[in-house]
Amino acid sequence: LITVPVKTLGLKVLNLNRYADLLSYVSLVNRKQVSLSILRMVGGTTTAPVLDVDRVEQLYSILSPVIREEVPTGVDSSEEVEEKLDEHNEEQELVARLVHMLQSDDTDTLFKMYAVARKHLSQGGKSNLHHTLTPLVFRVILLIYRVHNLEFPPLVVPENNAQKADKEKIDALPEKQEDLTTATIK
Repeated sequence: LITVPVKTLGLKVLNLNRYADLLSYVSLVNRKQVSLSILRMVGGTTTAPVLDVDRVEQLYSILSPVIREEVPTGVDSSEEVEEKLDEHNEEQELVARLVHMLQSDDTDTLFKMYAVARKHLSQGGKSNLHHTLTPLVFRVILLIYRVHNLEFPPLVVPENNAQKADKEKIDALPEKQEDLTTATIK
């Protein structure tokens, strides 16, 4: 019943005032199911990006049962452990894809979104970090390039008349060399 708003609204469920509070009263297993349904919905379609720092905080709070889940181990048979491990890795990859949904025209806001994501993703334990933090690192690198291009635009040096004349001479050289080659062949 708690996943119905997610299926109908998608990420617009974050606009509901008390949805995250309501999830706090649900069992951990059901919260994990809601988290996985959000992740699969986001990963399976092209949904609208998350544009607000508060929404990022709320989204990662809802996803905490999946983020904080430990790698499965135990006394089960090796096939069961391997199956659980594959499922766990798939879930962590879904969490990692979410980073690509964070977008903003303002680089400061985007940085704050990435900081919120890092705060939540780092709570996932060492075994999950290689899945979840790698895309975040690459997105931060892209942000660094974006900030660099905004802060230090490429210099445009105007050409003076001497440079234009030299360029025209260089452009004319291949034509003359072709003329010389054809002239010697005749």
